Amino acid sequence: MNNDLKISLGDYESFVQSHTIEINEKEVIYCITLKKTIISCPECSSRINIKDYRKCKVIHNMIGSKNTSLILKKRRLVCPQCNKVVTEENPFTEKSHSRLSQTSELEIMNKLKEPTTTFSLVARFFNTSPTKVVEIFDKYGQMRRQPLPDIICIDEKHWRHKGQNRYMCVILDFKTMEIVDIIDGRTKKA
Repeated sequence: MNNDLKISLGDYESFVQSHTIEINEKEVIYCITLKKTIISCPECSSRINIKDYRKCKVIHNMIGSKNTSLILKKRRLVCPQCNKVVTEENPFTEKSHSRLSQTSELEIMNKLKEPTTTFSLVARFFNTSPTKVVEIFDKYGQMRRQPLPDIICIDEKHWRHKGQNRYMCVILDFKTMEIVDIIDGRTKKA
């Protein structure tokens, strides 16, 4: 197997049956056929046959300064007993319809750790949409709520904001005088 492919795929190389490489100015494209796995029908448990192949493009991590994409030749399988059609699972993405590999999602999260990066900047770097970057951040970057201190101070503050609320609610820890939270608005609902 090609050395660049081993570096790019890492642990996934054991799933690859064959591959070809296309290199252009902007990206490296690996056309990959996955190894055949014997799958039984999820409905009736009988042996499944290959119906056809579909190509699926997955954005993978970077090699050097070039984007890396995988074009997976995915098998669609059909059950001769119940005619159920299923798509072969691939090890690169969490969901079969995802266009970003799990490695790319982790790289995006590592890039978001830098304090000066924005969702748009990371999206441009990984050739995806800012909405997708936000979805990945929400998926992996959930923070647990901290418990409230024993004694809290609540005060409202007027601020020069052209948005909907011209006041904010500030919650402080009475003992340490550290800010616990700042809430946009001073209504009961907020």
